[in-house]
Amino acid sequence: MTATACRLALAVLLLVAAGAASEAAAQAACGPRAQIRKHLGAAYGERPLSMALTTKGDAVIELWTAPDGSWTLLKTSVHGYACILAAGRTPWEPQPQGDPL
Repeated sequence: MTATACRLALAVLLLVAAGAASEAAAQAACGPRAQIRKHLGAAYGERPLSMALTTKGDAVIELWTAPDGSWTLLKTSVHGYACILAAGRTPWEPQPQGDPL
């Protein structure tokens, strides 16, 4: 096998492994909404602050926050399956109306 072929095979292998790792991480951050809701409250003291229906109407996006500044952005399908889209520890502060982003 030539050096170029070896590099190509290694690159493909790394891409496949990265995709599998990303898929596993995404699956770990998803589950029944009731289960995730319970976990966010018990583990982080988070409660829902805001929610909105997606444009397609096929999911609800929620912002969960806690007094210590932790926050979670959660997407729940119409079937009750939820996935954590993002989370952080910096306090969440609403942007004043009329203020440019």
